Amino acid sequence: MKTIPQLQLTRALRLRGTFLAVLAALAFVVPSARAAVTEAWVQRYNGPGNSYDQAQAVAVDGSGSVVVTGYSIVSGYNDDYYTAKYAAVNGALLWERRYNGSANNDDYAKAVALDGSGNAVVTGYSYNGAPNYDSDYYTATARF
Repeated sequence: MKTIPQLQLTRALRLRGTFLAVLAALAFVVPSARAAVTEAWVQRYNGPGNSYDQAQAVAVDGSGSVVVTGYSIVSGYNDDYYTAKYAAVNGALLWERRYNGSANNDDYAKAVALDGSGNAVVTGYSYNGAPNYDSDYYTATARF
């Protein structure tokens, strides 16, 4: 029986009022048609607006820590970027950051990537307050 090395599966789910990142360990044996999935940890986020928070992208660094980015309502319908990093072992929050654009309008993080040092690079768009609701693209690097 040939065993495939343990893999890590990361998924982000969107729930009303909840920003959810799940890290699950996945191990299986080739002859088996079924894969056994074990949930390692769950982390939920409910932003300051106590409303709709949405994950948009997930990245995993070399140590297995998970970075999730998306947007979160602050108040009314004003969304900000929200990015958080969770420890691989137990899902403990390592850091979190919000971004509110200069127009104090809607800001949507859409993608995250990690460099070789584990720094998160987040990009998305930010409405600039123009009458026709134009948006500017904003990219930030989080170094910790």
